[in-house]
Amino acid sequence: MDQIRARVEAMPWVAKASVRKEWPDILKVFVVEQQPLAHWNANQRDDALVNQEGEVFYADKSVLEHALPYLSGPEHAVAEAVKHYRNTSELLGLNGFQVSQVELSERFALELLLNDGTNLRLGREALLERVQRFIDLYPQLKEHQDAPLDSVDLRYDTGVAVRWRNPEEQQQES
Repeated sequence: MDQIRARVEAMPWVAKASVRKEWPDILKVFVVEQQPLAHWNANQRDDALVNQEGEVFYADKSVLEHALPYLSGPEHAVAEAVKHYRNTSELLGLNGFQVSQVELSERFALELLLNDGTNLRLGREALLERVQRFIDLYPQLKEHQDAPLDSVDLRYDTGVAVRWRNPEEQQQES
């Protein structure tokens, strides 16, 4: 029975399995399916996903029913990337923004890409405070812009650096 359980758990979309034998000749298999949270290091391996528990698993992504964010970072820092994704996306989500990508550098500096294409550079410290600074500043940025935001660098203690997309680039993409 242990062999059967191990073989079932080796299947890509299976998180956990249990096998029970019932008298006289029935074998019951209970399966818990992987619940994907995000893609993981998709530029290195196209079948890697992270589940809700922050564990990497490998499976066929063509069966995904909805779009998932992309997380990337050092292989040993999956838990850190997931934690940053959850914390920042929750705060941003409460304010109408959606995170589509999280990149954790080798030095643990964090960058986020929002669904509208805005890149947020947060650095390594005071991440949630920097996200809140972006949220507070966003209405002013929207008010004074002629083009969509390209990036907001929030790594400064007392300010931000803002870059807007070139309007000609925007027309070429459409």
